[in-house]
Amino acid sequence: MLSPLGLGGVSGMLVLARFLTTRTGRTPSDHEGVPISEHPGSLKSSSGTVPEEVGAVVSRLPGDSAALRIKRINSWDVIRASYSPLDVLREKVLVVMVGLPARGKSFLSKAMTRYLHWFGCKARTFNAGQTRRQKGMAGISADFFKKGNASGAEAREMIAMETLDMLLEWLLGSDDGTAVGIFDATNTTIARRDAVLSAIQTRAGATGKRITVLFVESVCNNKQILASNFKMKLSNNDYATMDPTAADDDFTERVKSYESVYEALSEAEEKPGGGYITLAD
Repeated sequence: MLSPLGLGGVSGMLVLARFLTTRTGRTPSDHEGVPISEHPGSLKSSSGTVPEEVGAVVSRLPGDSAALRIKRINSWDVIRASYSPLDVLREKVLVVMVGLPARGKSFLSKAMTRYLHWFGCKARTFNAGQTRRQKGMAGISADFFKKGNASGAEAREMIAMETLDMLLEWLLGSDDGTAVGIFDATNTTIARRDAVLSAIQTRAGATGKRITVLFVESVCNNKQILASNFKMKLSNNDYATMDPTAADDDFTERVKSYESVYEALSEAEEKPGGGYITLAD
């Protein structure tokens, strides 16, 4: 059963990064049923457990070799983990970001990558927007992202899948140790996420390697944060040379196009091989 992890801000990012380091075997433990604070590599609090705002959570994630369970007991979380180190230390993990533009997906991707590097885990982010700009489509107008633009939709899918292919080439081509690839794109529809998961499973199956997939949805409705994020977006290569007012109008229209087709992650998408976490505000 897939379950969301409702967290926000830095706490959510840290829990996610901690989860990934545990998932990838950098902090394995053979203890079961102990408070999170007593688990190696887990978050700590002065009370010896993680406070209620951490929320609850992941009931099951794909992969029998390294199952991570968090259960709510009397408003406190207890972590239950079991590991087969030989499997975990060779695990390939692919994180698929999900969310509207300017919701912090790239920030989270970079933060996770830095944290995993610090932990000694091989990690790399692949950004679909960067692929588009490298193809000479920097500064393309909001019309490219509109729902009714068939040629634009086809081009966006091609760019997304090309970015995913580059990630898979890197992930599957890495050595036998643990590696985490992060697919930084909007992935805002069920159809796109189904296509992404199918492509991952097909490619992994063809190589005989197993990839653990985790969808990470970043949701932000805080107006102050969004205003800051929008302003930051206007400094990238899509808008660097554009009049600020025109750039703001264009980006606002782009976001509206994504909002018109956005489908939030839910248990309705439950499939073998794909867990998910939702981070809010």
